[in-house]
Amino acid sequence: MIKFRDALFGGLYGSIAVVLLTGVALLLVRFVPALAKVSERAELVPITIWDRLILAAVAVVGGVVIAVLYALIFEFVTRRAGWLIGAAIGAGHGAVIWLGAAVIAWSFPHIVDAFPGELSLLFDSFVVIAGFLTLHIVYGAIVGRIYGPPGHSAAVGTRVKWREVHSAQRSN
Repeated sequence: MIKFRDALFGGLYGSIAVVLLTGVALLLVRFVPALAKVSERAELVPITIWDRLILAAVAVVGGVVIAVLYALIFEFVTRRAGWLIGAAIGAGHGAVIWLGAAVIAWSFPHIVDAFPGELSLLFDSFVVIAGFLTLHIVYGAIVGRIYGPPGHSAAVGTRVKWREVHSAQRSN
């Protein structure tokens, strides 16, 4: 059984940290001239503070839900948890989301025409890509650290017994 409470708190704390770090990064991009070049190519639609708060709330709720998937990975795949394993899962998670966004943009160009500035920012700037992956790594590290040791220990054997259905024959 997974530890839902730890997973939910890990997702809550991790997603709040990521939202706050994103806010700091957006302030840096706005007020530091060297970083302002990152967003000058993208034509972003200005949004209100209420829209930003709604996006932050959606990110926090999504982070809490995704933490349950991380917990399933900790319990049944790695059978270990910690900040390092969480960070590794976060790196994979960030890469899958980034590549998935690219596949969706390529597959459905008429749908993503509503977000040309955001997508150009996400795929044309190394700084943004590195920040995107870093935020996912931070999220995974926080979730892994808060989740703690899983209930399914790696030292205990699994219930799955592997056997060959067709034995391989050696030829001399």
